Amino acid sequence: MLTTLRKSLADANPRLFLVCAYASLGSVSQGFDSAWWGSILGATAFNNHFGSVKSVASDGTVSYSLSTTEISLGTGLGMAFGMIGGLSVSWPMKYWGRKACLWIIASILLSGIIIEAVATIPASYACLIVGKALVSIGTGLSAGSICAYLAECAPPSMRGVLVTLYINIQSVGSLVGEIVVYCVVNRSDAGNWLFPICTQAIFPLLFLAGIYWLPESPRWLVAQGRLDEAEEVVRSLRPWAEERVHQEVIEMAFAHEEEQRLDAQFGWVDLFKGSNRVRTLVAIGTQTLQQAQGLTYIISYLVLTLEDLGFTNGQLINFLMYIIQFVCTGTSFITAEKIGRRNVLMGGAFVQGCCMMVISGIVTHDATPTGRLGDVTLAMYLIWMVSMACSWMPMAYILGSEVPAQGLRDKTLSVSIWWGYGVGLLIIMGSPYMTDAGYGGLGAKVGLPFSVVGCVLSSLQINYIWSIVSFGTCAWVYFLAPELKGRSLEEIDYMFEEGVPIRQFGTWDTSAMLEDKRQRAVETIEKVAVAHVESL
Repeated sequence: MLTTLRKSLADANPRLFLVCAYASLGSVSQGFDSAWWGSILGATAFNNHFGSVKSVASDGTVSYSLSTTEISLGTGLGMAFGMIGGLSVSWPMKYWGRKACLWIIASILLSGIIIEAVATIPASYACLIVGKALVSIGTGLSAGSICAYLAECAPPSMRGVLVTLYINIQSVGSLVGEIVVYCVVNRSDAGNWLFPICTQAIFPLLFLAGIYWLPESPRWLVAQGRLDEAEEVVRSLRPWAEERVHQEVIEMAFAHEEEQRLDAQFGWVDLFKGSNRVRTLVAIGTQTLQQAQGLTYIISYLVLTLEDLGFTNGQLINFLMYIIQFVCTGTSFITAEKIGRRNVLMGGAFVQGCCMMVISGIVTHDATPTGRLGDVTLAMYLIWMVSMACSWMPMAYILGSEVPAQGLRDKTLSVSIWWGYGVGLLIIMGSPYMTDAGYGGLGAKVGLPFSVVGCVLSSLQINYIWSIVSFGTCAWVYFLAPELKGRSLEEIDYMFEEGVPIRQFGTWDTSAMLEDKRQRAVETIEKVAVAHVESL
């Protein structure tokens, strides 16, 4: 393991790590937003200020709470606008560049946070949701553009490690968001929700302050014909000799020329043509199956679910879950390149399926488990989070960012993120109605969410469906998820174009292909250079 790590580090320099870490700051708001919102929904002061459902206690005390519709809309519309952000990322990435997207993301995030804070003055829940919608657009944009930026700046041996920075720094945001809410959850004044909102503004401000010094993606520069600038960027991000730097840019240029030759103008329809069809389905699958195994629901509704189960310390347990998430996502720095994408994804889905099966069985037997059953239920939630944080949380972003074709990377990421947010939206919007006593009345037996399908299947023990999704995901990984550890983006393109079977990607010998492509690349670049000189 140490030998593998040393070989990978030999392809990186300190500036590469600094650039990728700073670019990943754009993901902090995504983690923070989901954490503070999921936790604040259970806060008394927040509900009294923004809620519309009036309750009168036996002693005459009046209190308010958010209605089922308000909870569903507040969380679900965030996912809906995240879909808009994810689908919108393609155009600015292609024509303005990856770096321009970072400016746009930071500006949108900051605007949304300001509107959220202003919502306090008229006690307007609608205004709060408008601000949250803007923040969600920003996080949707960041999921596509930042992962693409990291993948395109990284050398092949470090791509998995550096792309995981996105999810690891997102986990930092989640943990900070949970800590902030945990510290103020019992406050009875506006600081209960204003302090988390205002704290969130720090991150886009920091992001804005440093974007100017980040380099543009070298592959985007090559696509624009700016080879000298691309070579300068690669030189600044690699500890390599001049010849190797030049060689990498040549390979990028040749890969781009090949794409242009195969299809002079890629369109949205090309996502589902030829070998691109499989690549698109893999990218969509990683995002949707991450959500479909319960991640969105756990983040958004865990506190409320724990209350339904009879736990009185839901905020503390939620805090512990975010600590686990923060610690465990860090393992992906090693597992992505040592164990590989397929093994980690398959193992994670299996463990998550087992945990959900146990939880579902317990809750079916006793809706509010106590004693040993309560301890086992809590343990299964914690193990589930360990598994998810070590596997699907980071690996979905790694595999989803490296599998698209070079010329379709922006479009593929847009579509996959849109589908991921879409599945999350169905879960988020449907779950409150399924669990609320006035509607579906399933409570915690929803066994973690599903969507409208769940309402139809509730009589068929819906609490087991969630585990079945995870077990089905194991099969999806086995048949459709390629192993791409240590592969360059050019190698990945070649294997898909040549129709290499998915399950052989990890062992396929590409050495002859690489040598042939290098030679053809040199010849292509020399011809272009000669033609340029003759035109002067």
